[in-house]
Amino acid sequence: MGTRGYPHSVSRRSVIARPVAALAGSAVLAACAPAGGGDRPSRASTEPVTLLWSPRSDQAVLDTVKTALPVFNATYPNITVDLAPMKDGTGAGQLTLYGAQLAGGTAPDLFSHCCFTGPVLGQQGLLASLDPLMKRDGKEVPLADFIPALMEYWSTPKVGHYALPQSAFTMGLYYNRTIFKRNGIPFPDETWDWNKLRDVMVQLTDPAQKQWGYYHNPEFVRMGIFMRQNGGHEVDPKDNTKAVFDSPQSLGALQFLHDRMWKDGAMAKAADVSALGVPAPNNALAQGNLAMLMEGSWQVSAIMTSAPQLADQWDVTVLPKGPVQRDTHASTDGWSIPAASKRLEPAWQLLKFLQTDAWLEPAIAVAGYQPARKSRLDGFPAAMKRAYPGLADKNLASLTDGQRKDYSHPNELWKRHPDSAAVFAETMAAVFTRNEKPVSDAFRAAAQQIGAINAAS
Repeated sequence: MGTRGYPHSVSRRSVIARPVAALAGSAVLAACAPAGGGDRPSRASTEPVTLLWSPRSDQAVLDTVKTALPVFNATYPNITVDLAPMKDGTGAGQLTLYGAQLAGGTAPDLFSHCCFTGPVLGQQGLLASLDPLMKRDGKEVPLADFIPALMEYWSTPKVGHYALPQSAFTMGLYYNRTIFKRNGIPFPDETWDWNKLRDVMVQLTDPAQKQWGYYHNPEFVRMGIFMRQNGGHEVDPKDNTKAVFDSPQSLGALQFLHDRMWKDGAMAKAADVSALGVPAPNNALAQGNLAMLMEGSWQVSAIMTSAPQLADQWDVTVLPKGPVQRDTHASTDGWSIPAASKRLEPAWQLLKFLQTDAWLEPAIAVAGYQPARKSRLDGFPAAMKRAYPGLADKNLASLTDGQRKDYSHPNELWKRHPDSAAVFAETMAAVFTRNEKPVSDAFRAAAQQIGAINAAS
């Protein structure tokens, strides 16, 4: 990883996010003491037990649950699983919800989380250590088969691993094939860099026809990808109390994107996309309003579900290489068990089940989940194409390239991440949405503000 200038330690093991007690009451830490990492787990009991499971509430996920849960029930007839689908997909929303539930002793026995929720709860000692269980059942849950960046993201020296992956989505460059053909431009591929991206997005922009060359949601995760591609970071790799998006490398990435949006007019603004009246940017791409779109691999099934008739209009490839290196996102959707759970063993049986083919096959085919097991990456494109025949000619292998070649990375996290991320978001709005402040001035001031937030005890 050193050759890419991205030590994992920046945003996983060292992050100590805002104490959950500040979100859900001081009772959290007392009510949820961490499960001792040295405790020897007991084998599963055959006594009847009821688990509360909180998967995502997306219909595709619920359909996957409906397909797979009977298989689990057949294997563990003594375990009844009740569902409490998690409705809030944002890190901040989940943190508030789960913090309150953990404080009140009402948290699900196994729950889904994304973004910074897992590290915040894990660093507070609120999630059960899975290390003794994984050591005992290593043949069923082989640690070495999971994508390393994710497992390090969900780990602390004190607790060990406190989550297992739900999925391992990444991001790629989606493009409209018809627009490229009409303009006689070869499709994007792995040879593209920022210069090529800039030149082509300008060439394919025609606002009068409501067509823009490129778009991505201007927010923390996607901006971080561009910063790392240019050799920069959002969080200091050696000190997670510091914001370093004011470095020349990071400011250069931000300025590059701001120029494309406000100087060239080739990168669509969020308001441009919203004015189209489409459900999501991927629909704008499929119907020809966007020539290119940086978006997550989770959008493949979304596009095929919402606009299957436009399947022949688009394809996807790897993100253009930055001036310094390649980089893409590694989503942080995981499963965890509360540290105070009184049903640790049956919850672990369900969590193990979620790493088997009985769950992963429908999760891929129905929900479009990208597997987090290295041994399954090569099978992802074929599984998706079996589920959606309209994907037969799509370059889905490009969506696993970052995982196979180890250049996909999870979000970087500050010590007090929720408060810090709020400052970053407001700065993004001032600079990219409203264009009321220069890039360098705004982000230098924001870096100082975030430094002060993280320096506070």
